[in-house]
Amino acid sequence: FIIATWGYVGLFWVDGLTCMAAASILLFALVRKAAVTDGSKQVGTKGRSPYSDRPYLFFLLTVVFISIPFLQYFSTVPLFYAEVHELSEQWIGILLGANGLLIFLMEMPLIKYCEDRKFSRTGILVFSVLLIALSFAVLNLFPIVAFLWIGMVFMTFGEMLNFPFMNRFAYDRSDQGPPGAYMALFTISWSVAHIIGHTLGLNLIDRFGYSSTWWLFTGMLVLAMVMLVVLERMLKREEERG
Repeated sequence: FIIATWGYVGLFWVDGLTCMAAASILLFALVRKAAVTDGSKQVGTKGRSPYSDRPYLFFLLTVVFISIPFLQYFSTVPLFYAEVHELSEQWIGILLGANGLLIFLMEMPLIKYCEDRKFSRTGILVFSVLLIALSFAVLNLFPIVAFLWIGMVFMTFGEMLNFPFMNRFAYDRSDQGPPGAYMALFTISWSVAHIIGHTLGLNLIDRFGYSSTWWLFTGMLVLAMVMLVVLERMLKREEERG
């Protein structure tokens, strides 16, 4: 939207100013907590290496399988909007902006609702991946502009449910060993998805077209759902062994 109205110069000014504003808020408004010095709790300084934590490594692979399709919404899906549905840059910006607006308005209430209802984490993650998969299926099954909005809503709710609980799993699992190492690997899994995802999506579209590519990513997400169920069973077996 900003590109369509103000051009790339306007986009870079907005990006730069908002980043500086965010840094200022963190610097001057964030409450500083005193460091704990009594040594009463030493979290994650010892324990297993994340590289020997098989359930966690399997979880990271699942994260990659989820993230690669999700990232298409910020690279190849806008091209699909422009080339197949002939949307202008302004309308593409509005569609993508709706994602941010929904997250701003609904993410925290939605997460609180899920936590208050005590839904299982695996159940939430599987449902979230299903929603993202449906967002791609809709693009193929209903090739009209109105369903682009429905696909965006599916993707947004899947994103709101998925990423907070994936982060929570990684954070909780870091109690097994050095928290920094665990969280670093989680970040690396996202980086791997970025490295692979955009190039993979563009090459698949160039070779097979949009429809086949969306079905392939739908299948990848279905596989990720199965992997989440397998992960839950791995964790249960680990718990039974003590």
